Amino acid sequence: MKKNPRYRPAPKKEEAQPVQPAPADHSRKQLWLLIGFSLLLYANTLTLSYTLDDALMITENTFTKQGISGIPEIMSNDAFVGFFGVQKKLVAGGRYRPLSQIMFAAEYELFGLNPFTGHLLNLLLYAACAGLLFLILKKILVKYHHATWYRSLPFVATLLFICHPIHTEVIANIKGRDEILSLLGSLATLHLALIWLNKRKILYLAGIALAFFLALLAKENAITFIAIIPVTLYYFRKSKLKDYLAVTLPLVAGSIAYLLLRFHALGYLTSMEKISEILNDPYVNSTFSEKMATNILTWGIYLKLLIFPHPLTHDYYPWHIQLTGWDNPLVILSTLAYLGMFIYAIAGFRKRTLPSYAILFYLLSFSISSNLVFNIGTFMNERFMFVPLLGFTLLAAWLITVKFRGSEKARTWSPAMLLVIFLCLAYSVKTFSRNLVWKDDFTLFTTDVKTSVNSAKCNVSAGGMYLNRAVTATDSLTKERYLSQSESYLRHAISIYPGNSSAWVLLGNVFLERKDYAKATEYYIQCLNISNQQKEALSKLRYTGIVGGQAGQYDAGILAFRVLTKLQPENTDHFVQLADLLSKHGQAEEAVRLMDSIILVQPDFADAYSKQGEIYGRVFNDIDRSLALLLKAYSMDSSNNSTLENLGICYGLKGDFPKSLIFFRKALEKDSLNPRLLSNLGNTYGMMGDKTNADLYFRKAKTAK
Repeated sequence: MKKNPRYRPAPKKEEAQPVQPAPADHSRKQLWLLIGFSLLLYANTLTLSYTLDDALMITENTFTKQGISGIPEIMSNDAFVGFFGVQKKLVAGGRYRPLSQIMFAAEYELFGLNPFTGHLLNLLLYAACAGLLFLILKKILVKYHHATWYRSLPFVATLLFICHPIHTEVIANIKGRDEILSLLGSLATLHLALIWLNKRKILYLAGIALAFFLALLAKENAITFIAIIPVTLYYFRKSKLKDYLAVTLPLVAGSIAYLLLRFHALGYLTSMEKISEILNDPYVNSTFSEKMATNILTWGIYLKLLIFPHPLTHDYYPWHIQLTGWDNPLVILSTLAYLGMFIYAIAGFRKRTLPSYAILFYLLSFSISSNLVFNIGTFMNERFMFVPLLGFTLLAAWLITVKFRGSEKARTWSPAMLLVIFLCLAYSVKTFSRNLVWKDDFTLFTTDVKTSVNSAKCNVSAGGMYLNRAVTATDSLTKERYLSQSESYLRHAISIYPGNSSAWVLLGNVFLERKDYAKATEYYIQCLNISNQQKEALSKLRYTGIVGGQAGQYDAGILAFRVLTKLQPENTDHFVQLADLLSKHGQAEEAVRLMDSIILVQPDFADAYSKQGEIYGRVFNDIDRSLALLLKAYSMDSSNNSTLENLGICYGLKGDFPKSLIFFRKALEKDSLNPRLLSNLGNTYGMMGDKTNADLYFRKAKTAK
């Protein structure tokens, strides 16, 4: 049969395909779980007090404690001026971070010194960081989403970032808010850049400039996002050159605004002043080779802490980290690790792989705190990993959820997910317990000194804390136990770094508490040999000289005032005190000569005549000479109570009781509760036969005692 060429068989009717439901979006659930987890993990920080650098920025900062009215001073000064009273160029570039301090001032205005409020705001801001980080990762890591919400790479990366214990210093120390605000502002800048790529509205470009400006006002480390943001767009968005320029220009504008404001406040961008104190520059006495080798050693320690965050400490000052050379195996290992990371990142750059991006993010964000670009004033600090940690957690999440997750049909409790659970539990337990170490200065310093055994700074801090406990101790055994612990830490600090003036002062204070004025004087002088205008040492040396003399330890008192007269020759009171001690220690002739030398320079110095008059009467029993000198002193200064009292005594010894009464009464007008004056009045009335008044003043003297 011939086929009909026009014939076409009717097409078979296709069977209807079932409609596939769109994959569920768990973003909201994930977001709130992460925010809730960050709040829960750091909830125990709400019970903590002010600690460590909180004194610099809050509790002892005069600008902060002016409240809102202190904001102009905050905006126009280095961050530490409110604490020190003057601008100290302690590290390169100074510290211009007004945003967090403005918040502290506002909190002080509203709540006074209230650590709960400070910790609560830190906690809320950290939770905001966690939430914003997750939203950004969801935007840029679209291909790494997983049907099972808890296997999603953005979720796992954010989770690991939240619970990592290396963050504890930033969140638990209220002053760490500068780090949180800086990251929050940097993430907001990146988020706005991603939105602009989709919506292309100029308003978002303005938002980028403003957000980045605020991030820099929080902490200058945000400057690394000038590179990080374009790199992020390159890896995760198909952008054109004009897009990079459009996003970069607002970043540059925000940076220029910050730098101009900074220069106006500080007068410089980076200080070229040479630093000679190893506690502000641990490399001050090292060679370039030692500096580089030690730097790279610390980079390796950072990597170790990212993987295994134990033990943690707030103090990496000399010599917890020791200067080292290139022959150190750990330096070689760290060099190879970073070289390998860099090569791997560059190799994956053209392919735009996530591991390559994670490593570049880590290296770029870490660069400014690495001691390679700027001298940061210490070897290292855990808070410097606050932002770079994100690079590590991205890489770790990629390894767990992509590289090692196994087949898509793997069960819920796959080895990869068990690893996530284990890491989160381990990190969370460490974080929770580490938070409690930040309870107060005593807990922090006396805990961390067991880790930072060879840190001069931490040993001084621990010694100071035990000394404070000793001062307030109510029984002698407890007091001596605390003093012994304090002395032990302070002596160890001095053995580590003899040039630490604070250690010598505190050691002097230990012996002052023991009433060993000779030792106390020795240690204050040691401090002044290092820094001859150290205020506390000068003040304590004067006090030791006075109380040492009162306790009969004349050698200590004389030595104290001999040193003070050399260091502060303009302070004539030191010479008078020295003369007094010399006269009481059998050296009255030298005391008189000392006052003569002062009178030659300052003929109208009433106190010198008064002290000579006292010595001639008390030591030489030459009442006439004493009276003449005292009257001369009185003619120059009629308000000196010592002169008035001694005149009363002289007239009494000469039997001129009415005049004696006149001068005793003048002295009593200025010091009405002085038991010695009251007794002298009682004796004078008694010599005059006035028993009623004599008994009255003797009773007053007894009551005054």
